[in-house]
Amino acid sequence: MNPSAASHECGRDGIAWPEKVNCGYGVTNSPLTRSLLGAALLAAGSAPLAAQAISTVPMRVAEASPGTIRTLSEAFTKALAASETIAISEQSIRQAEALFRKALGASFPSISIRSNTFWQDEVRGRSETDAGLRLSQTNLTGYRELFAVKAAKATQRQKEFDIARAEQLLFLTVATAYYGLIQARDNVTTTTQLKEFSDRRVKELKERVRVGRNREADTVTQEVQIASLDSQSEESRRQAGAFTDLLLYLTKAQAVEPDASEFSSAFDKTIDAYAARIEKRPDVASARMAADAAADAVHVARADRFPQIGMTGNAYRYRPMTREKIDWDATLTVTLPVWTWGSLWASVDSAKTFSVAQDLALQSVRRQADVDVKNAYRDFASARAQFEIQKRAVDLARRAYDLQRHDESRSLVTNIEVLDSLDRLNSTRLAFNRALFNARLSALTLELSAGARPQEINAR
Repeated sequence: MNPSAASHECGRDGIAWPEKVNCGYGVTNSPLTRSLLGAALLAAGSAPLAAQAISTVPMRVAEASPGTIRTLSEAFTKALAASETIAISEQSIRQAEALFRKALGASFPSISIRSNTFWQDEVRGRSETDAGLRLSQTNLTGYRELFAVKAAKATQRQKEFDIARAEQLLFLTVATAYYGLIQARDNVTTTTQLKEFSDRRVKELKERVRVGRNREADTVTQEVQIASLDSQSEESRRQAGAFTDLLLYLTKAQAVEPDASEFSSAFDKTIDAYAARIEKRPDVASARMAADAAADAVHVARADRFPQIGMTGNAYRYRPMTREKIDWDATLTVTLPVWTWGSLWASVDSAKTFSVAQDLALQSVRRQADVDVKNAYRDFASARAQFEIQKRAVDLARRAYDLQRHDESRSLVTNIEVLDSLDRLNSTRLAFNRALFNARLSALTLELSAGARPQEINAR
Protein backbone atom coordinates (compact mmCIF):
# COMPACT_ATOMS: atom_id res chain seq x y z
CA MET A 1 0.00 0.00 0.00
CA ASN A 2 1.19 3.48 -0.84
CA PRO A 3 1.83 5.17 2.52
CA SER A 4 0.96 8.57 1.13
CA ALA A 5 -2.58 7.64 0.26
CA ALA A 6 -5.48 5.93 1.95
CA SER A 7 -8.42 4.36 0.18
CA HIS A 8 -12.01 4.80 1.35
CA GLU A 9 -14.19 1.99 0.14
CA CYS A 10 -16.73 -0.45 1.54
CA GLY A 11 -16.62 -4.15 0.88
CA ARG A 12 -19.29 -6.75 1.56
CA ASP A 13 -17.96 -7.29 5.06
CA GLY A 14 -17.45 -3.58 5.82
CA ILE A 15 -13.87 -2.35 6.33
CA ALA A 16 -10.76 -4.39 5.73
CA TRP A 17 -8.31 -2.87 8.23
CA PRO A 18 -5.75 -1.43 7.66
CA GLU A 19 -6.07 -1.39 3.88
CA LYS A 20 -9.50 0.23 3.96
CA VAL A 21 -10.76 3.15 5.94
CA ASN A 22 -13.94 2.85 8.01
CA CYS A 23 -17.06 3.29 5.86
CA GLY A 24 -20.16 3.28 8.01
CA TYR A 25 -19.67 0.85 10.86
CA GLY A 26 -16.01 -0.06 10.89
CA VAL A 27 -16.71 -3.79 10.57
CA THR A 28 -13.74 -5.83 9.44
CA ASN A 29 -13.47 -9.12 7.64
CA SER A 30 -10.84 -10.53 9.98
CA PRO A 31 -11.62 -13.83 11.78
CA LEU A 32 -11.37 -12.11 15.15
CA THR A 33 -13.94 -9.51 14.13
CA ARG A 34 -16.33 -12.15 12.84
CA SER A 35 -16.01 -13.99 16.11
CA LEU A 36 -16.89 -10.78 17.97
CA LEU A 37 -19.81 -9.73 15.81
CA GLY A 38 -21.06 -13.15 14.76
CA ALA A 39 -22.03 -11.80 11.34
CA ALA A 40 -21.22 -8.86 9.10
CA LEU A 41 -23.40 -5.77 9.42
CA LEU A 42 -25.27 -5.38 6.14
CA ALA A 43 -27.55 -2.70 4.74
CA ALA A 44 -31.03 -1.39 5.50
CA GLY A 45 -32.91 1.69 4.32
CA SER A 46 -35.57 4.19 5.39
CA ALA A 47 -38.57 6.28 4.37
CA PRO A 48 -38.76 10.03 4.69
CA LEU A 49 -36.22 10.81 7.40
CA ALA A 50 -34.46 14.13 7.89
CA ALA A 51 -34.87 15.29 4.32
CA GLN A 52 -33.42 12.40 2.42
CA ALA A 53 -30.87 11.81 5.18
CA ILE A 54 -32.31 8.35 5.35
CA SER A 55 -33.00 6.33 2.25
CA THR A 56 -36.54 5.71 1.02
CA VAL A 57 -35.73 2.10 0.23
CA PRO A 58 -37.64 -0.14 2.69
CA MET A 59 -35.56 -2.02 5.21
CA ARG A 60 -34.40 -5.37 3.96
CA VAL A 61 -35.05 -8.27 6.29
CA ALA A 62 -31.99 -10.47 6.43
CA GLU A 63 -32.22 -14.20 6.86
CA ALA A 64 -32.11 -15.06 10.53
CA SER A 65 -33.03 -17.83 12.84
CA PRO A 66 -36.45 -17.53 14.48
CA GLY A 67 -36.41 -15.10 17.38
CA THR A 68 -33.31 -13.22 16.13
CA ILE A 69 -33.63 -9.48 15.51
CA ARG A 70 -31.58 -7.95 12.70
CA THR A 71 -33.28 -4.71 11.66
CA LEU A 72 -34.65 -1.78 13.62
CA SER A 73 -38.05 -2.41 12.03
CA GLU A 74 -38.09 -5.95 13.42
CA ALA A 75 -37.00 -4.70 16.84
CA PHE A 76 -39.77 -2.12 17.01
CA THR A 77 -42.44 -4.54 15.80
CA LYS A 78 -41.50 -7.02 18.52
CA ALA A 79 -41.25 -4.26 21.12
CA LEU A 80 -44.79 -3.13 20.27
CA ALA A 81 -46.11 -6.62 20.85
CA ALA A 82 -44.16 -7.03 24.09
CA SER A 83 -44.73 -3.61 25.68
CA GLU A 84 -47.02 -3.57 28.71
CA THR A 85 -47.23 0.22 28.43
CA ILE A 86 -48.70 0.01 24.93
CA ALA A 87 -51.08 -2.73 26.05
CA ILE A 88 -52.29 -0.55 28.93
CA SER A 89 -52.81 2.35 26.52
CA GLU A 90 -54.85 0.08 24.26
CA GLN A 91 -57.08 -0.78 27.21
CA SER A 92 -57.56 2.94 27.82
CA ILE A 93 -58.77 3.28 24.23
CA ARG A 94 -61.26 0.45 24.74
CA GLN A 95 -62.46 2.13 27.91
CA ALA A 96 -62.93 5.43 26.05
CA GLU A 97 -64.84 3.62 23.29
CA ALA A 98 -67.13 2.09 25.92
CA LEU A 99 -67.77 5.52 27.47
CA PHE A 100 -68.60 6.89 24.01
CA ARG A 101 -71.13 4.11 23.43
CA LYS A 102 -72.56 4.77 26.89
CA ALA A 103 -73.00 8.49 26.14
CA LEU A 104 -74.54 7.73 22.78
CA GLY A 105 -76.90 5.13 24.23
CA ALA A 106 -78.03 7.52 26.96
CA SER A 107 -79.34 9.85 24.26
CA PHE A 108 -82.02 7.37 23.24
CA PRO A 109 -85.05 6.03 25.13
CA SER A 110 -84.64 2.77 26.98
CA ILE A 111 -86.92 -0.21 26.54
CA SER A 112 -87.63 -2.61 29.38
CA ILE A 113 -90.00 -5.38 30.40
CA ARG A 114 -91.93 -4.32 33.47
CA SER A 115 -94.07 -6.29 35.88
CA ASN A 116 -95.82 -4.66 38.83
CA THR A 117 -97.75 -6.75 41.40
CA PHE A 118 -99.95 -4.94 43.92
CA TRP A 119 -101.17 -6.22 47.27
CA GLN A 120 -103.55 -4.35 49.54
CA ASP A 121 -104.59 -4.70 53.18
CA GLU A 122 -108.01 -6.24 53.81
CA VAL A 123 -107.87 -8.02 50.46
CA ARG A 124 -106.37 -11.34 51.46
CA GLY A 125 -105.24 -13.86 48.90
CA ARG A 126 -105.71 -11.47 46.04
CA SER A 127 -103.21 -9.43 44.05
CA GLU A 128 -103.25 -7.28 40.94
CA THR A 129 -100.50 -7.51 38.30
CA ASP A 130 -99.56 -5.15 35.47
CA ALA A 131 -96.99 -6.49 32.99
CA GLY A 132 -95.72 -5.30 29.63
CA LEU A 133 -93.13 -3.19 27.77
CA ARG A 134 -91.99 0.23 28.97
CA LEU A 135 -90.39 2.92 26.83
CA SER A 136 -88.79 5.68 28.90
CA GLN A 137 -86.58 8.73 28.55
CA THR A 138 -85.76 10.99 31.50
CA ASN A 139 -84.17 14.43 31.77
CA LEU A 140 -83.85 14.89 27.99
CA THR A 141 -82.65 18.28 26.74
CA GLY A 142 -81.21 17.33 23.34
CA TYR A 143 -78.49 19.97 23.78
CA ARG A 144 -76.77 18.17 26.63
CA GLU A 145 -76.90 14.76 24.95
CA LEU A 146 -75.37 16.16 21.76
CA PHE A 147 -72.35 17.65 23.50
CA ALA A 148 -71.96 14.68 25.83
CA VAL A 149 -71.53 12.46 22.77
CA LYS A 150 -69.06 14.95 21.22
CA ALA A 151 -67.02 15.08 24.45
CA ALA A 152 -66.89 11.28 24.67
CA LYS A 153 -65.74 11.08 21.04
CA ALA A 154 -63.02 13.67 21.65
CA THR A 155 -61.84 11.72 24.70
CA GLN A 156 -61.67 8.57 22.60
CA ARG A 157 -59.56 10.35 20.00
CA GLN A 158 -57.33 11.73 22.76
CA LYS A 159 -56.57 8.19 23.96
CA GLU A 160 -55.71 7.14 20.41
CA PHE A 161 -53.21 9.99 20.11
CA ASP A 162 -51.80 9.10 23.53
CA ILE A 163 -51.01 5.59 22.35
CA ALA A 164 -49.44 7.03 19.18
CA ARG A 165 -47.18 9.16 21.38
CA ALA A 166 -46.31 6.14 23.50
CA GLU A 167 -45.33 4.30 20.31
CA GLN A 168 -43.05 7.20 19.32
CA LEU A 169 -41.27 7.11 22.67
CA LEU A 170 -40.94 3.34 22.51
CA PHE A 171 -39.49 3.59 19.00
CA LEU A 172 -36.91 6.14 20.16
CA THR A 173 -35.93 3.91 23.09
CA VAL A 174 -35.55 0.88 20.81
CA ALA A 175 -33.56 2.93 18.26
CA THR A 176 -31.22 4.22 20.98
CA ALA A 177 -30.51 0.68 22.16
CA TYR A 178 -30.20 -0.66 18.60
CA TYR A 179 -27.75 1.98 17.37
CA GLY A 180 -25.98 1.98 20.73
CA LEU A 181 -25.33 -1.73 20.30
CA ILE A 182 -23.93 -1.12 16.81
CA GLN A 183 -21.67 1.64 18.11
CA ALA A 184 -20.42 -0.48 21.02
CA ARG A 185 -19.60 -3.40 18.73
CA ASP A 186 -17.86 -1.08 16.30
CA ASN A 187 -15.77 0.26 19.17
CA VAL A 188 -14.82 -3.29 20.12
CA THR A 189 -13.80 -3.91 16.52
CA THR A 190 -11.73 -0.72 16.37
CA THR A 191 -9.83 -1.31 19.60
CA THR A 192 -9.31 -4.99 18.79
CA GLN A 193 -7.76 -4.13 15.44
CA LEU A 194 -5.48 -1.51 16.95
CA LYS A 195 -4.47 -3.92 19.69
CA GLU A 196 -3.46 -6.47 17.05
CA PHE A 197 -1.22 -3.83 15.40
CA SER A 198 0.18 -2.84 18.77
CA ASP A 199 0.99 -6.47 19.61
CA ARG A 200 2.86 -6.84 16.34
CA ARG A 201 4.63 -3.55 16.95
CA VAL A 202 5.77 -4.72 20.41
CA LYS A 203 7.40 -7.72 18.76
CA GLU A 204 9.10 -5.44 16.25
CA LEU A 205 10.30 -3.11 18.99
CA LYS A 206 11.72 -5.94 21.05
CA GLU A 207 13.72 -7.07 18.06
CA ARG A 208 14.92 -3.51 17.44
CA VAL A 209 15.85 -3.18 21.13
CA ARG A 210 17.80 -6.44 20.86
CA VAL A 211 19.89 -5.05 18.03
CA GLY A 212 20.24 -1.63 19.69
CA ARG A 213 18.06 0.38 17.31
CA ASN A 214 15.42 1.33 19.96
CA ARG A 215 15.29 1.89 23.68
CA GLU A 216 13.55 -0.54 26.03
CA ALA A 217 11.39 2.35 27.18
CA ASP A 218 9.82 2.38 23.71
CA THR A 219 8.60 -1.18 24.23
CA VAL A 220 7.19 -0.33 27.66
CA THR A 221 5.40 2.70 26.22
CA GLN A 222 3.79 0.52 23.56
CA GLU A 223 2.68 -1.98 26.21
CA VAL A 224 1.04 0.87 28.15
CA GLN A 225 -0.93 1.69 25.04
CA ILE A 226 -2.00 -1.95 24.73
CA ALA A 227 -3.27 -1.89 28.31
CA SER A 228 -5.26 1.25 27.51
CA LEU A 229 -6.79 -0.44 24.45
CA ASP A 230 -7.70 -3.46 26.56
CA SER A 231 -9.53 -1.17 28.96
CA GLN A 232 -11.39 0.54 26.12
CA SER A 233 -12.36 -2.80 24.64
CA GLU A 234 -13.66 -4.07 27.96
CA GLU A 235 -15.81 -0.96 28.43
CA SER A 236 -17.20 -1.31 24.90
CA ARG A 237 -18.05 -4.97 25.56
CA ARG A 238 -19.85 -3.93 28.74
CA GLN A 239 -21.89 -1.36 26.80
CA ALA A 240 -22.66 -3.89 24.07
CA GLY A 241 -23.91 -6.33 26.70
CA ALA A 242 -26.06 -3.65 28.33
CA PHE A 243 -27.64 -2.60 25.03
CA THR A 244 -28.22 -6.24 24.07
CA ASP A 245 -29.97 -6.94 27.37
CA LEU A 246 -32.11 -3.82 26.92
CA LEU A 247 -33.17 -4.87 23.42
CA LEU A 248 -33.95 -8.40 24.56
CA TYR A 249 -36.02 -6.96 27.43
CA LEU A 250 -37.91 -4.59 25.14
CA THR A 251 -38.58 -7.16 22.42
CA LYS A 252 -38.64 -10.50 24.27
CA ALA A 253 -36.48 -11.81 21.43
CA GLN A 254 -33.92 -14.61 21.71
CA ALA A 255 -30.97 -12.83 20.08
CA VAL A 256 -29.97 -9.55 18.44
CA GLU A 257 -27.68 -9.25 15.42
CA PRO A 258 -27.87 -5.63 14.16
CA ASP A 259 -28.03 -5.22 10.41
CA ALA A 260 -27.92 -1.62 9.17
CA SER A 261 -26.77 0.25 6.09
CA GLU A 262 -24.29 3.04 5.51
CA PHE A 263 -25.53 6.44 6.67
CA SER A 264 -26.04 9.23 4.14
CA SER A 265 -25.84 12.83 5.31
CA ALA A 266 -27.73 14.31 2.35
CA PHE A 267 -30.02 17.02 3.69
CA ASP A 268 -32.15 19.59 1.87
CA LYS A 269 -35.31 20.32 3.91
CA THR A 270 -35.77 23.59 5.74
CA ILE A 271 -36.84 23.97 9.33
CA ASP A 272 -40.14 25.47 8.14
CA ALA A 273 -41.00 22.17 6.47
CA TYR A 274 -40.73 20.42 9.83
CA ALA A 275 -42.40 23.19 11.83
CA ALA A 276 -45.41 23.00 9.50
CA ARG A 277 -46.03 19.42 10.67
CA ILE A 278 -46.25 20.23 14.39
CA GLU A 279 -50.04 19.89 14.49
CA LYS A 280 -49.63 16.26 13.40
CA ARG A 281 -47.64 15.40 16.52
CA PRO A 282 -49.57 12.93 18.68
CA ASP A 283 -49.00 14.93 21.88
CA VAL A 284 -50.27 18.13 20.24
CA ALA A 285 -53.27 16.32 18.77
CA SER A 286 -53.99 14.69 22.14
CA ALA A 287 -53.92 18.08 23.90
CA ARG A 288 -56.21 19.49 21.20
CA MET A 289 -58.72 16.68 21.74
CA ALA A 290 -58.56 17.23 25.50
CA ALA A 291 -59.32 20.93 24.98
CA ASP A 292 -62.25 20.06 22.69
CA ALA A 293 -63.66 17.62 25.25
CA ALA A 294 -63.36 20.22 28.01
CA ALA A 295 -65.17 22.81 25.84
CA ASP A 296 -67.97 20.31 25.19
CA ALA A 297 -68.20 19.65 28.93
CA VAL A 298 -69.04 23.35 29.43
CA HIS A 299 -72.05 22.93 27.13
CA VAL A 300 -73.08 19.80 29.02
CA ALA A 301 -73.00 21.74 32.31
CA ARG A 302 -75.04 24.59 30.83
CA ALA A 303 -77.72 22.16 29.67
CA ASP A 304 -78.73 21.53 33.30
CA ARG A 305 -80.34 24.98 33.27
CA PHE A 306 -82.50 24.17 30.23
CA PRO A 307 -85.99 22.63 30.30
CA GLN A 308 -85.82 18.87 30.65
CA ILE A 309 -88.30 16.42 29.27
CA GLY A 310 -89.22 13.04 30.68
CA MET A 311 -91.34 10.57 28.73
CA THR A 312 -92.71 7.19 29.75
CA GLY A 313 -94.88 4.88 27.68
CA ASN A 314 -96.29 1.49 28.72
CA ALA A 315 -97.76 -1.25 26.54
CA TYR A 316 -99.49 -3.82 28.75
CA ARG A 317 -99.71 -7.54 28.18
CA TYR A 318 -101.39 -8.44 31.48
CA ARG A 319 -103.78 -6.17 33.43
CA PRO A 320 -106.00 -6.54 36.48
CA MET A 321 -109.69 -6.95 35.81
CA THR A 322 -110.45 -3.37 36.83
CA ARG A 323 -108.23 -2.01 34.06
CA GLU A 324 -108.20 -4.85 31.56
CA LYS A 325 -109.47 -2.66 28.73
CA ILE A 326 -106.55 -0.24 29.06
CA ASP A 327 -103.76 -1.55 26.79
CA TRP A 328 -101.35 1.38 27.00
CA ASP A 329 -100.65 4.68 28.73
CA ALA A 330 -98.06 7.45 28.45
CA THR A 331 -96.68 10.24 30.63
CA LEU A 332 -94.94 13.43 29.55
CA THR A 333 -93.07 15.48 32.17
CA VAL A 334 -91.46 18.90 31.58
CA THR A 335 -89.13 20.32 34.25
CA LEU A 336 -87.71 23.84 34.26
CA PRO A 337 -85.07 24.57 36.94
CA VAL A 338 -85.90 27.78 38.78
CA TRP A 339 -83.67 27.97 41.84
CA THR A 340 -80.82 25.68 42.87
CA TRP A 341 -78.93 27.94 45.27
CA GLY A 342 -76.22 28.56 42.71
CA SER A 343 -75.21 24.92 42.24
CA LEU A 344 -75.91 24.95 38.49
CA TRP A 345 -73.89 28.14 37.97
CA ALA A 346 -71.05 26.69 40.04
CA SER A 347 -71.08 23.59 37.86
CA VAL A 348 -70.77 25.74 34.73
CA ASP A 349 -67.97 27.83 36.28
CA SER A 350 -66.07 24.67 37.22
CA ALA A 351 -66.35 23.34 33.66
CA LYS A 352 -65.21 26.71 32.24
CA THR A 353 -62.18 26.77 34.52
CA PHE A 354 -61.17 23.29 33.43
CA SER A 355 -61.68 24.25 29.76
CA VAL A 356 -59.40 27.29 30.14
CA ALA A 357 -56.77 25.09 31.80
CA GLN A 358 -56.91 22.64 28.88
CA ASP A 359 -56.55 25.51 26.38
CA LEU A 360 -53.45 26.69 28.24
CA ALA A 361 -52.09 23.14 28.27
CA LEU A 362 -52.59 22.95 24.50
CA GLN A 363 -50.79 26.26 24.06
CA SER A 364 -47.90 24.97 26.19
CA VAL A 365 -47.64 21.71 24.22
CA ARG A 366 -47.58 23.61 20.93
CA ARG A 367 -44.83 25.92 22.13
CA GLN A 368 -42.82 22.98 23.43
CA ALA A 369 -43.28 21.17 20.13
CA ASP A 370 -41.94 24.21 18.29
CA VAL A 371 -38.87 24.24 20.55
CA ASP A 372 -38.43 20.48 20.08
CA VAL A 373 -38.41 20.83 16.30
CA LYS A 374 -35.90 23.69 16.41
CA ASN A 375 -33.60 21.79 18.78
CA ALA A 376 -33.92 18.56 16.81
CA TYR A 377 -33.20 20.37 13.54
CA ARG A 378 -30.14 22.06 15.05
CA ASP A 379 -28.94 18.78 16.57
CA PHE A 380 -29.25 16.89 13.31
CA ALA A 381 -27.57 19.65 11.30
CA SER A 382 -24.68 19.60 13.77
CA ALA A 383 -24.57 15.79 13.92
CA ARG A 384 -24.41 15.36 10.16
CA ALA A 385 -21.69 18.03 9.93
CA GLN A 386 -19.69 16.25 12.63
CA PHE A 387 -20.24 12.95 10.83
CA GLU A 388 -18.67 14.34 7.65
CA ILE A 389 -15.83 15.94 9.62
CA GLN A 390 -15.05 12.74 11.51
CA LYS A 391 -15.18 10.72 8.31
CA ARG A 392 -12.49 12.98 6.83
CA ALA A 393 -10.58 12.87 10.10
CA VAL A 394 -10.39 9.06 9.91
CA ASP A 395 -8.92 9.30 6.41
CA LEU A 396 -6.35 11.88 7.53
CA ALA A 397 -5.44 9.98 10.72
CA ARG A 398 -4.97 6.78 8.73
CA ARG A 399 -2.78 8.56 6.21
CA ALA A 400 -0.76 10.23 8.98
CA TYR A 401 -0.14 6.87 10.63
CA ASP A 402 1.00 5.31 7.35
CA LEU A 403 3.37 8.23 6.75
CA GLN A 404 4.79 7.97 10.26
CA ARG A 405 5.43 4.26 9.80
CA HIS A 406 7.13 4.98 6.48
CA ASP A 407 9.28 7.72 8.02
CA GLU A 408 10.17 5.47 10.95
CA SER A 409 11.58 2.89 8.57
CA ARG A 410 13.90 5.64 7.33
CA SER A 411 14.73 6.74 10.92
CA LEU A 412 13.16 10.16 10.35
CA VAL A 413 10.77 10.00 13.34
CA THR A 414 10.87 8.51 16.81
CA ASN A 415 8.77 5.72 18.24
CA ILE A 416 6.88 8.25 20.37
CA GLU A 417 5.71 10.07 17.26
CA VAL A 418 4.48 6.80 15.76
CA LEU A 419 2.61 5.98 18.98
CA ASP A 420 1.01 9.43 18.98
CA SER A 421 -0.24 8.93 15.43
CA LEU A 422 -1.67 5.53 16.39
CA ASP A 423 -3.43 7.08 19.39
CA ARG A 424 -4.92 9.75 17.15
CA LEU A 425 -6.13 7.10 14.75
CA ASN A 426 -7.79 5.24 17.61
CA SER A 427 -9.43 8.42 18.91
CA THR A 428 -10.70 9.50 15.50
CA ARG A 429 -12.22 6.09 14.75
CA LEU A 430 -14.00 6.03 18.12
CA ALA A 431 -15.15 9.62 17.53
CA PHE A 432 -16.41 8.60 14.08
CA ASN A 433 -18.46 5.77 15.60
CA ARG A 434 -19.93 8.20 18.10
CA ALA A 435 -20.71 10.76 15.36
CA LEU A 436 -22.43 8.06 13.31
CA PHE A 437 -24.56 7.08 16.31
CA ASN A 438 -25.52 10.71 16.97
CA ALA A 439 -26.33 11.37 13.31
CA ARG A 440 -28.61 8.35 13.03
CA LEU A 441 -30.40 9.04 16.30
CA SER A 442 -30.77 12.77 15.66
CA ALA A 443 -32.30 12.04 12.24
CA LEU A 444 -34.95 9.87 13.89
CA THR A 445 -35.53 12.42 16.64
CA LEU A 446 -36.09 15.17 14.07
CA GLU A 447 -38.71 13.14 12.21
CA LEU A 448 -40.47 12.14 15.44
CA SER A 449 -40.43 15.71 16.76
CA ALA A 450 -42.20 16.79 13.56
CA GLY A 451 -44.95 14.21 14.10
CA ALA A 452 -43.82 11.24 12.00
CA ARG A 453 -45.17 7.87 13.13
CA PRO A 454 -42.75 4.99 13.66
CA GLN A 455 -44.60 2.97 11.03
CA GLU A 456 -43.74 5.69 8.51
CA ILE A 457 -40.05 5.51 9.33
CA ASN A 458 -37.88 2.70 8.03
CA ALA A 459 -34.67 3.85 9.65
CA ARG A 460 -31.27 2.60 8.90
